[in-house]
Amino acid sequence: MLLPINFQKKIHILIPLIIWIATAIIWIRTPFEGRSYFLPALRPPNYNFYPSSDAENYDLLAQSILIGNGFHNGMTVVRPLYVALLTLLHCIAKNDYLFLTNLQIMILAIFPMMIYLIGKNIHHPLSGLLAAAWCIWREKESISITPLVQVSNSRLLMSDLPTALMICITIYAVIKWFQGDGQKQIIPLIAGGCCGVITLVRTQSIILMPAIILFSWIQKKVFKQSGKNFFKGTVFFLIGAFTILLPWNIHNQIFPNTSVNNNTSEMNYLYKLYEGSINQNSESSTISEDISEKPSLLAMIMKNPKPIFSSIISHFANNEISTLLIMPVREVDAENINMWFHDPSLFWYRESSKGPLTEKGILVATYCLIICLGIGFAATKTGWTGLLPLGIHIFYNLGTSFAMNSGFRFLLPVDWIGYFYFSIGIIGIICLLLGLYFQNIWNWLKPIKKLTVLNISGHLSTNKMLITMFFLLVIGFILPVLDKFIPYRYTAGPMEIQQYKLKTEGLSFILENYPSLTITELFEERKLEIVEGRAVYPRYYPANEGDSGASSSVKRPTGFGRIVWMLINQRINTISLPVYKSSLNQFIQDPMDVVVIGEQKKDYFDAWIIIGKTEDQTVIWESSFLRKK
Repeated sequence: MLLPINFQKKIHILIPLIIWIATAIIWIRTPFEGRSYFLPALRPPNYNFYPSSDAENYDLLAQSILIGNGFHNGMTVVRPLYVALLTLLHCIAKNDYLFLTNLQIMILAIFPMMIYLIGKNIHHPLSGLLAAAWCIWREKESISITPLVQVSNSRLLMSDLPTALMICITIYAVIKWFQGDGQKQIIPLIAGGCCGVITLVRTQSIILMPAIILFSWIQKKVFKQSGKNFFKGTVFFLIGAFTILLPWNIHNQIFPNTSVNNNTSEMNYLYKLYEGSINQNSESSTISEDISEKPSLLAMIMKNPKPIFSSIISHFANNEISTLLIMPVREVDAENINMWFHDPSLFWYRESSKGPLTEKGILVATYCLIICLGIGFAATKTGWTGLLPLGIHIFYNLGTSFAMNSGFRFLLPVDWIGYFYFSIGIIGIICLLLGLYFQNIWNWLKPIKKLTVLNISGHLSTNKMLITMFFLLVIGFILPVLDKFIPYRYTAGPMEIQQYKLKTEGLSFILENYPSLTITELFEERKLEIVEGRAVYPRYYPANEGDSGASSSVKRPTGFGRIVWMLINQRINTISLPVYKSSLNQFIQDPMDVVVIGEQKKDYFDAWIIIGKTEDQTVIWESSFLRKK
């Protein structure tokens, strides 16, 4: 007996909602201690988490936007739309890292929900549930093992999971497009908008745009659909994508970011990776060290096709093998079931694939067979649409391979597609067995299966198209608006007077307390400088301690104790203030407007005096080295 239509509609909404809420609760409540390459250990005086490496770069761009400096702080702008998201989260959570990432998790918790919806639409609700549960469990374990394995997860300020979420949403929109949803123009418009968003979160994702158009064309040929519908859908898809992409790109052409050195651009970085692939596969380099004499990227590929394409193929193969090995494959057998589920190293993070492939070959082959069955079940159930996630996986991995990256976090946006088809394979096998041997149970499951064909679609109207276009335009213009809308903090009225006052107080403090120092001469000789801006991330490092992968030498092990801030203004500067640990007796406001007097070193600013303005008072810190001068 079929379930009532009204009840089916409630279930259609209720199950995804339950998955989202359960995911957010589980991930937020998972114990987290940081100590990652992208998030160093807690340090005094604030004992707050502060990002490092790529995560620090994204967050510092967000902090720069908050002081009205937009994306013009001397840093290469990558992942601009993810930076915009961090800016919004900082407006709510300030610099409270756990609160900020709780908000991020509430957004990323949509990821398993979308996996469920994709599985439900191309095979069976139980397939979607199994894949969603796998996704929830995997991310929970990723959060808990952060100190042990350098992974990207929802507690870190990284773009990998947001990219995975947007790819999921895009796949779902394209599935609805291919399945002939009643709102034919709106669905490809939304799918195109999602592709635009992905590209501004992860650049190489732009390869998904031609991939989806190719899939749409194949869909038309296979099912002999109308050429007019294909053309109309493609046009709306491109309109959606370029509505997101064009505002930011046109803005960059009109207002180029002159604060950034072209040698640090993404294209220049890609060029260096291609050079590295040539040097790695050749006895000697054929590329000149002089940048002005270097050929174009295309010319370099044409001149050195063998080593370059060899590297691309190697990266692609590594991505596919790594996708397969996110399945439960252990080189050492678990002693008990508890260890199987909670082994601290887990089975999807390993330095080499050689061990699992050689020692557990039969198990790996079994997993591969089930994944292939899952692909077959999906294709049998929904035809060409069932192969869409596989196609997106392959094309995305191609884009990553052409960017000379593979494995680990670079694969994370699409590696879920491996266990997604595995889940379909498992449920497909179970359904076959139930159909063959347990007909009564199979009949009981049929009403659940009917949920997959429930079609909730409305009549297309001009208003719906206009509303959709409006929201896409809002997203598209977020970046140009963020870059110009917020006034610059350090040249506007009262703040300018305040900063002048802080500078005067700092100089007066040095003259009064250290009269032997020839301040005027030091300034004239440019040995002493004044910098100002917003100081964030105050961290105390004892002598001979530091963080791995730090961007500045003063954040790596050094022979003196110091407080380190990141100073945000027209450029990003690392501020080091030598101090005695005994002076760390109170919380330091974060963020804080400061004026710093000191010496510019190679990769950091050595502070003599720091004058900061809190909400109710002015505070002054002095270097412990001044007593020696």
